[in-house]
Amino acid sequence: MSRKDTDVLKQIEKAGKGAARKKKAPGKSAPILITGFDPFGGEKVNAAWEAVKALPDGIDGVVLQKVCVPTVFGRCADVLREAALRMDTPPRMILMIGQAASRASVTPEMVALNIRCAPIPDNDGIMPRGQSVLPGGENALFCPLPLIRIADELKEEDLRVSLSFHAGTFVCNDLYYSALAEFTPRGIPCCFIHVPLMRGQSEDPYFCVDPEVIMKALKRLIQKFLEYTERPEQTDIFRDLPF
Repeated sequence: MSRKDTDVLKQIEKAGKGAARKKKAPGKSAPILITGFDPFGGEKVNAAWEAVKALPDGIDGVVLQKVCVPTVFGRCADVLREAALRMDTPPRMILMIGQAASRASVTPEMVALNIRCAPIPDNDGIMPRGQSVLPGGENALFCPLPLIRIADELKEEDLRVSLSFHAGTFVCNDLYYSALAEFTPRGIPCCFIHVPLMRGQSEDPYFCVDPEVIMKALKRLIQKFLEYTERPEQTDIFRDLPF
């Protein structure tokens, strides 16, 4: 390599370091951006947004920035993106909460699928059947957090938490895939969590859970996420998988 080439590489490296210093990056003091959906399907409430509202404004010294997103394909991700851009610093992590009527526990989702296949119309009357969330994108994206390990640890605490392996194909998955595709490359961990119906939303006692039980599980999940993001070497999802 010539002296001229070496000088050019040094200039590029110097410029890159300068740009990195100017660019704001998520820090330990940065807030968590957490979202919940508005009611859909004729319901008057959505357990997801009710749960988000009921969470404290901060957990372990970290502020929770709460945002309600519409149950609409595409627009939910736009609202999330706009909320992130309005923050003074990039969020420490992004958590998305959704309602699942067929769940009896709080379930973090491991995978988002690149597909839209709605069983019912969203709140704008859109009902896609087999479209991509992101044309040309990966078929599936993984949560970067070690969810298998975290779910196992919380089960030992006798909390109403279990692992789910994908977030369905409705608007919940649409938001999750969009967030993973956009924010994971920026070093911002994202996770979607489904919560069961709250008492009063259904006559089936198995699929309706006391709000206190949901809140306790959600809070401990967030504390675990904070714990693991402080130890970057522990956040590799593939450490948990058998391949």
